[in-house]
This record gives sequence, C-alpha cells and structure tokens, in this order.
Amino acid sequence: MRESVEEAKYISAYENHARSVLGYALRRTPSPADAADVVAETMLIAWRRLDAMPDEPETVLWLYGVARNVIANSDRTRRRLGRLADKLRSQLDEALEDPPVPDPALAAQITAAMRSLTAVEHEVLTLTATEQLSPAQISVVLDMKQNTVRTHLHRARNKLRSTLAADAADDSSRRSKRRTVAGHERAERTALRFHRTQGVQ
Repeated sequence: MRESVEEAKYISAYENHARSVLGYALRRTPSPADAADVVAETMLIAWRRLDAMPDEPETVLWLYGVARNVIANSDRTRRRLGRLADKLRSQLDEALEDPPVPDPALAAQITAAMRSLTAVEHEVLTLTATEQLSPAQISVVLDMKQNTVRTHLHRARNKLRSTLAADAADDSSRRSKRRTVAGHERAERTALRFHRTQGVQ
C-alpha cells in the first residue's frame, strides 16, 4: 500500500509540474537538450526523495529548488571541465610546439648522431630524455636488466654529445658540473624533438 501512495504522489508531481520545471530550466540553461537533462535529473531526485517532497501547493516550489541545485552542479562541472580542457590544450600546444631549428651545420650533426644510434640506444635515450623515465623504469618497459639499460644509455649519450663537443666544452669551462649535466639533458631533448619533427629514422 505504501508503494502505491508514493507512486501516486510522484505521478501527480510529474504530471502537474514537469512542464513548469522545464520552463524554469529553459530560461537558465544554454540549450533545450540541457534543460531536458535538468528535468530528468530533477524528477529522478524527486523519486528518490519522495519523503522529503512536500504536498501541494509547495510541491512545485520544492521541484524548482531541486532543479536549481541540478543546474548549479552542472555549471560547476562544466566550468571544471572547461578549465581542464584549457589546461590540456595548453599542455598539448606546448608538447607539439616546434623546437627551435638549429643552423644547417648543427642540424646535419644531430641527424648524423641520431642515425649512428642502434635501435635500442635510440629507444633508451628517447625514454630518458622525453618520457623522463629512470633506468629502472626503462628496464620494465623494455624487459631488460638495469645495467644493460645504463650501458645503452651511456653509449647513446656519448654518441650524441660528440656532435655537441664545442657546446659541451664551453659549458665545462663556464659552468659547474651540475649545470653542465642539465645542459646535456636539455640538448638531448632538443635534439630528439628536432629529430622527430624531421622524420629521420
């Protein structure tokens, strides 16, 4: 018997006030589809909270309050998604930004250095410089012992750095060892980004 009473109360609220709630939502949402979603969510909440829904003539006022909360929650979600989308677009733009194109002589050196790497050296160096993975993490990705990863990385760096000998020597004379290492890492990332954009195998 209780279920019948609750069902009758809900049906009455829907039949008498769904159109009013739709009008309320249409005036506060960007599209009819959004308004329809608000009505659907409002009536679902009404069903779940029948015990809290007042009798007439306050039923429609209560439904307006529920719809207002639904719209507010939707707006907050939309703003959060908008901020997230903006952040992701910014990160994507940064990731896809073309690297500075070196002069032709340096470009030729970088291309030659990358071609001199073995496939494994190339992959280890790429995972280190662009994905920022440690040798331990790379060993998992490549199913390889850490010592082997370190050996390949060492060889790859030596080959790459040999093309930047002048810059490396200049850094060594003017900067601390720590800053020189950071410069090498930046050079690796720049070289790899240039290498990918040129499509060199």
